[in-house]
Amino acid sequence: MKKKNYLAIYFIIIAVILVIIMFILPDDFFLKKYDNLDIPSIPNNETIKKEFLDYEEQKDNLVNNNYNFEYNILDSMSDKTYEYKCQGTKEGTKYSGACTGAESITFTEETINSSFKINPTYLDLNNIFNLINNVEPELTSETESREYLYNVKIEDLDTEIIIYTDLYDINKIEISNGYMVYVLKYTRMS
Repeated sequence: MKKKNYLAIYFIIIAVILVIIMFILPDDFFLKKYDNLDIPSIPNNETIKKEFLDYEEQKDNLVNNNYNFEYNILDSMSDKTYEYKCQGTKEGTKYSGACTGAESITFTEETINSSFKINPTYLDLNNIFNLINNVEPELTSETESREYLYNVKIEDLDTEIIIYTDLYDINKIEISNGYMVYVLKYTRMS
């Protein structure tokens, strides 16, 4: 019995406090501590426009700067299907990485051609940019990202190359056709 009385009193006290907060106290009571806060304002007709770094400059930055990479590769261009998941870094002209898949491999700029059982040509940024050099892309642009879709031929197969950018960097390249899917992700090293 005492337990029920305590619960009833507790419920009544909470209900009274809730009624006071919601209906009796003015809103200013809760906002007083923010009165001296200086909040910058933006005029109604002025918007902040974010500018993309020039696309050609983004390409040059990716080719010439240091970055971390992650590759997800599924390749059936030969008589077998190969799948690799790779991670690595590029610093200057040197790069190295390690892959897992059907077999684990490591590679550097000197051993990449002999390490993979696939043609590593489509991992080379200069080769990718040469493939799309004279092709007009289909551009999809958002507030802070862009997507360039190129339709090219690789070994007589219709192939899509999609390059994704943010405001400053190219961060992903996808190459896909009926026999291969390459997802190449890049993050700038700080």
